Amino acid sequence: MAISVSSMASFLLLVSLSVFLTGPSLCDALVGGKSDIPNVKSNKEVQDLGSWCVSEYNSQQHRSLTFKEVTSGQQQVVAGMNYYLHIQTVDGGATKYYDAVVWVRAWLSSKQLLSFQPAA
Repeated sequence: MAISVSSMASFLLLVSLSVFLTGPSLCDALVGGKSDIPNVKSNKEVQDLGSWCVSEYNSQQHRSLTFKEVTSGQQQVVAGMNYYLHIQTVDGGATKYYDAVVWVRAWLSSKQLLSFQPAA
């Protein structure tokens, strides 16, 4: 079964365009670019991590925020994983939002709260 030169050229052009158009997004994920976390509200691991962030913040700052939910988030591959979480809390009956950054190294069972700030 012979493949014509024009068919081969068309195929190579299509493959080249595919690589060119998807290359930047693939590179971002590989070299530490942030990517959205899908289905955040139904992701038990992300919700548990958000709850841990609030507990850790309360412990460090002697506060009494109540965790409500992680409403959105991004992840970034580093030496482990950085999570950038937008967290809904309750403070004295008022709903408040915070942005947290937590560094997770699962193979060491290690979590470190890098930042926990009121959302802008």
